[in-house]
Amino acid sequence: QLVGVGGPGYKAITQALASGQLSNWPKTTPVEELVGSNAEETALDLARFNQPGLSSIGIATVSDWHDALAGGASIGGVLLLTPSTGLYANDADFIAKNSPEIGEVDVFGGTAALSDTVITDTEPLIGSSKVVDYLQVTPGNVPPVLIHAVPQPAAARPNTRQRAASRLR
Repeated sequence: QLVGVGGPGYKAITQALASGQLSNWPKTTPVEELVGSNAEETALDLARFNQPGLSSIGIATVSDWHDALAGGASIGGVLLLTPSTGLYANDADFIAKNSPEIGEVDVFGGTAALSDTVITDTEPLIGSSKVVDYLQVTPGNVPPVLIHAVPQPAAARPNTRQRAASRLR
């Protein structure tokens, strides 16, 4: 199966297929199109497409690609994009709806890339508190922060997921 993610990705793969650049694939191979109205929605489309892989979710800022690139390569799950100022409302809905399946959430870039609001909005959706790990990547730079949250067992979770999700709308 071929999947084109984002407008430019979808266009590139369909053109390459049609022109014979993908010689191992028949030109009639269908291409799944995952193109949202913005980057956040495209990431959500990919998360929904990849839904069996929800044991690990990453969150990165939509305004810069560095954290998303590193985070996407490291999580082995889905990566959601959000504005740096707060959790994207549709991401909150997705996390709340799928909370029982989520094994861990990693927030890439920490508060240097995403405000505390992203973290505090995410915690009640999965019934978790954060664990902060500092990752030294480039000598001389402020180390990026990975905020890693593992949900509590469902029985121990406070009943705040619905309130947190509705507060974000």
